[in-house]
Amino acid sequence: HHVGDREKFTLAYDTESRTFSLETFEGNFVSAEPPGWVLANRPRNSLWEGFRIRKIQGPHQRFPNDPDLSKLWAMHSWGSHDIDAPEAWKMWTGEIGGGIIVAVIDTGVDYNHEDLKEQMWVNRREIPGNGVDDDGNGFVDDIHGVDFANEDGDPFDDQIHGTHCSGTIAGIGNNGIGIAGIAWRGVRVMALKFLKSDGSGRTSDAIRAIEYAIAH
Repeated sequence: HHVGDREKFTLAYDTESRTFSLETFEGNFVSAEPPGWVLANRPRNSLWEGFRIRKIQGPHQRFPNDPDLSKLWAMHSWGSHDIDAPEAWKMWTGEIGGGIIVAVIDTGVDYNHEDLKEQMWVNRREIPGNGVDDDGNGFVDDIHGVDFANEDGDPFDDQIHGTHCSGTIAGIGNNGIGIAGIAWRGVRVMALKFLKSDGSGRTSDAIRAIEYAIAH
């Protein structure tokens, strides 16, 4: 059977209510009525026309319970433009891993973020907050990494991009908060900031960041 324009719907997403609506070829909306009827004659979109999409875990998938997972379309989407993360999570989520350090060379990382603070790399050779370069690497109190853009040991993110990337890599998964990274546990994020808040940075600082990661 050929699917014509009248059998196709436009899918509209309401970010406030987090619901989807189906708009017909004629411009009307599909509604679910209390008796159980489904009609396609509503001239405008309201709560009656809002539908929620439930992700049903397949036999070869595993989903975390993080509420904002659906915002990460690259992890899992209805099309083919994703990395099939639920299929990978069925096999491995990182909990049994350990010793994996990922250096994020970017704008820094919000190491106090609720989905990242337990995932941060810690420089064990440095004593936090004592104002001394304990490990003699040229940076004072470089606990979670280094800010090469400002020449100090505090790589806190003043832009957002580095935190976004870190969350995609190692945001704690299945903790009922925010999103889930590719590795739910077992990965430590080393924050190496070489980009300033306006996104500018020096290639030489990026090279220094790589050298720091290798040395630590």
